[in-house]
Amino acid sequence: MDFLQTVSGILEVTDRAGLRTALQPAPSVSFEELLASFEGTDYAQTTAALRVIEELSEDDLLRARIRRTLRDRRRPLPAWLAHLDQTRVARVEFVGHVLGDGDDYLLDVRFAGAERATALVYVDHNMGGVVKDAFMVNEPIESVLSLIQQQADEGSVHREAEPALARATIENAVRLGAMYHPPFESDTWPLVRPLVLWLSSLLLAGGSAREPREWSDAELDEVAQQFLQSRWGPPYDDPDGRAVLEGLLWLAASYGPCDPLVWSAVRVEMIMADLFPRKVRVGRRAALRLPALLKDLVRFGHELRDIPSSLTPEVLAAVDHWRPVFEPELEAVKTTSFDEDLEDLLEEMRRDRLDWLELAVGGADALETLDAEMLPDEPFDWRGVPDDIAGKVGEILRMCDENAARFLDVEHRTANRRLLRGVVDGDPDFFRGRAGARTSAGAICWLVARANDSVGPYGPVTTAELMAPFGVSGGGERAQRFLRAITVDSKPWGPVHLGSADLLVSTRREELIALRDRGGDLP
Repeated sequence: MDFLQTVSGILEVTDRAGLRTALQPAPSVSFEELLASFEGTDYAQTTAALRVIEELSEDDLLRARIRRTLRDRRRPLPAWLAHLDQTRVARVEFVGHVLGDGDDYLLDVRFAGAERATALVYVDHNMGGVVKDAFMVNEPIESVLSLIQQQADEGSVHREAEPALARATIENAVRLGAMYHPPFESDTWPLVRPLVLWLSSLLLAGGSAREPREWSDAELDEVAQQFLQSRWGPPYDDPDGRAVLEGLLWLAASYGPCDPLVWSAVRVEMIMADLFPRKVRVGRRAALRLPALLKDLVRFGHELRDIPSSLTPEVLAAVDHWRPVFEPELEAVKTTSFDEDLEDLLEEMRRDRLDWLELAVGGADALETLDAEMLPDEPFDWRGVPDDIAGKVGEILRMCDENAARFLDVEHRTANRRLLRGVVDGDPDFFRGRAGARTSAGAICWLVARANDSVGPYGPVTTAELMAPFGVSGGGERAQRFLRAITVDSKPWGPVHLGSADLLVSTRREELIALRDRGGDLP
């Protein structure tokens, strides 16, 4: 499994599958260059890699070319690899949940020579039905299912999947996920994308992925009337209550699993922390009723959909958890209703920029006293770094230093060192794990460069150039973990901030000072 995933990763990095979007950087080494090096080097490892590439490729001319090369090779291959074309997927198991956040597809993979494995593909519905993670397990599917079932709760759903439907769903979810930038990343995804597509191609064709249900205005009006006439609805049967209810039902029918009657803790977070404040225009007085109304809508929907009652308390608790985030988001919402003139909109944008400035430098006081002095040439602070992680930290440090010297400057090197030390203090256990130093160094350099606006078409270096030495296209999930380690609340989209002026180079601080002095107005 390790070998198959490694070769799949090589294909993914060189983008043989053609799924890279225009926003993602091109690989530093082309597939043709890599393939030629394998063909020109007669080792057991390159022979084995060529055999996997031949099987995973959909290019008939490429497959024929590799077969010609392999005819002259005399390296013995294990039976499962020599007869990789005899691999089959015996069945697919579906493991989902009544709350609909996402589904797992488990593929029962059987190789020649009785070798077995399981491929697990997770499709996230809250993000639009995309593959968010996938990996191979060197165990038969029965063992994997047994472990999953031991950890399942009352809402878990398990059944054998129709092969053609599973294939169509997985392939569609892979294509949708390729449109996201930055892409969803884990330790194995999207490196196993070519492998997943090959395994799905072994299933029956002809299926069609199920599309999310589209709710008409009339259907949503009917749901609203059902709620208002239920035991939960009378407190909200007034103009403000109806406005909030209509906004909630519209969002729930348009995003995620697209069912306004099925609510999970994740969907509550999406609605309260992001979607409702951004997309629904109601008066502030009305919007403040959302938490109570949402709780009753959850109770109503779960009862109507026969959701196990044991699952409802967690969802209701999520409403309380996100209330402190939701209510401040309403500060920019007018107490009048929908019509905002241009000046109101510009003022809201100015306030947003000033809020972001405070986040970027560590608070209002830090913004007020911000200076534009250059960061010093500062060594890494090794004091108190645990001995058992010093080796990995040193390796990450060396690669960060080399990257800053090659592409940027001493200030970025100091900022990289400071951020690395902050992550060590905040999450030392990370460095005791199996995570690779190269990817970690890439995440550090990416975060510092993004926070300082040092990468891009008009910056001193492009993201592709900066990240090429690390073999990745961006910070990915590792960058998000590092932000959590330094207690920065940052979304996986939009501008990156590190929450401290100590991590910002002088030119970036000059820009922020100018924006501060203009009161948030752009030049």
